[in-house]
Amino acid sequence: GGALALGLIDAALATAGPVLFPGAFTADALVAAEIRKTAPIVGACLFVHALSVSLEGVLFATNDAKSVAKLYIGNALAMGLAFSWARARGPTLSTVWGGFFLYNIVRCAQFSARLAWNQRDRGARRRRKRDVF
Repeated sequence: GGALALGLIDAALATAGPVLFPGAFTADALVAAEIRKTAPIVGACLFVHALSVSLEGVLFATNDAKSVAKLYIGNALAMGLAFSWARARGPTLSTVWGGFFLYNIVRCAQFSARLAWNQRDRGARRRRKRDVF
């Protein structure tokens, strides 16, 4: 629940700030318009980011850092390729923030799958203990 609440607060502030107060970030009208345009994807990214780092923290807290490290390697390579592709196409703020959004969606899926896998193992151990007694 806490990750959802934090994510919603992050998303609301990230979206509302640039929309309501574009001059707080820049005096340039073109830059302000681009910031205002990308505010929704920035908000979505921060919402999902709060979820992904919470799931990541659970993996660390349950001593699964080795699996997280393996995911980091694959994710770093994938993001490097994705941003090289984006750079070659002429990146926009929307493309970059959209990439971060997808990155965090993938991380949520990876971390959720790993947590589910770990729980599967835990459930099997519990069943074996019950069968002994």
